[in-house]
Amino acid sequence: MGGADKPLLEWRSVPMVARVVASAHQQAGAVVINANRNIEQYAQHAKVLSDAPRPSNGPLTGVLRAMETCDSPWIWVCPGDAPLLAPDLLERFRAAVPPALVVTAHDGERDQWLHMLAHRSLAAHLQAYLEGGGYSVHRWIESLPTGTHQVVPCADIHDTFLNVNTPEVLAG
Repeated sequence: MGGADKPLLEWRSVPMVARVVASAHQQAGAVVINANRNIEQYAQHAKVLSDAPRPSNGPLTGVLRAMETCDSPWIWVCPGDAPLLAPDLLERFRAAVPPALVVTAHDGERDQWLHMLAHRSLAAHLQAYLEGGGYSVHRWIESLPTGTHQVVPCADIHDTFLNVNTPEVLAG
């Protein structure tokens, strides 16, 4: 995508971030965007949380910052370049807790690791993983104790997981 900040790109005449924030707000109420550039543009849509003071180590750094700073015991994560967020995704995730402390989706074909609900009690584990050089979302989840992670089947809402990663999809 030529180095563009994808969530800020317009998809079907609306910035993707606006679509994601609107859907997330209807489901969760408070919405925070993790961004490390174009902060003023993101701030037009929701409160912005940067990775600072840590260096960014991918999406998990933002998840950790949210765990450290947000009031909610649960952090719901969804990518900003997935503009078709299902209106009941968070409800599906909440149905899996407890006992799970991390809930992710499976779209009928593959795991969708960046669509997750995670409990703040995992912050120390996540921090240790990042400090150990980890950056992979699925590897962090797989490193959690047995029984901590649950996958929610979401084949019936497969479109929710559309990521706009190419100019062709952006034009569609």
